[in-house]
Amino acid sequence: MANPSGPAPAPHMISRPKRAPTGDEEATAILRLGEFQQVPALNLSEARTIINAVTTRRRNIKQKVSESETLLKTQEYLELFARFKQQEHVTAVEQLLTTRTELERFERSQLGQFT
Repeated sequence: MANPSGPAPAPHMISRPKRAPTGDEEATAILRLGEFQQVPALNLSEARTIINAVTTRRRNIKQKVSESETLLKTQEYLELFARFKQQEHVTAVEQLLTTRTELERFERSQLGQFT
């Protein structure tokens, strides 16, 4: 039965529209990363190590460190999900995966998270 007052109003958008895929980035059987193809990739343990080292160094040299909400949330995320916490283990995984030259950098970083 038709609505006598006309068509129903469109629902309100509750989030911003999703950006359309460009078509040149795809992590499937054929790895296509577009402009990021040759960019070094870090696993979460490596990212955690670097971010913690930089913030510690800034504190030690008395440089003003703006601990933004984004930085704090990133550090919290990395503490939860980085598999390897000790530097020796992070280095060992990186050295192990570096020998696998048949893998792309992106693939090695992904495997480094779950090794």
